[in-house]
Amino acid sequence: FSFLKEFDMSAILPEMSKFESQLAWWMRIVLVIGPLVMVFLGAIYYWIPPDAANKKLGYRSTWSMQSVECWLYAQKFAGLVYLILGGGMLALMIVVAVLISFMKPMGMAVITVLCALLQVALVICSHIFIEKKLNK
Repeated sequence: FSFLKEFDMSAILPEMSKFESQLAWWMRIVLVIGPLVMVFLGAIYYWIPPDAANKKLGYRSTWSMQSVECWLYAQKFAGLVYLILGGGMLALMIVVAVLISFMKPMGMAVITVLCALLQVALVICSHIFIEKKLNK
């Protein structure tokens, strides 16, 4: 293994400043992609909902597929909830995306993971809220 004595690991690794700037951009994308999808789906459900229950597009659940009236109500209500929640999360995530620019890479990663977990929890809560509303 004498050839390893002259091997320079730093020669094959990217420059850390370039890596950190790329990491920050990826973290920003991770932060805003969920809320953007939620706003997009909310807009579709609210303004151009599918006319009839289907297995491809729309807010699909046992309660929403009971009747045409329930289906249309579920689309409007879920769309409104998604628009409001997605818009709020998007605004918050944009602020967080700006703030992580001033953090070290490990801090960026921790904040991004915590924000992603918060987004998942809020989506689950929104589904529970919508289902309770549809159950009534």
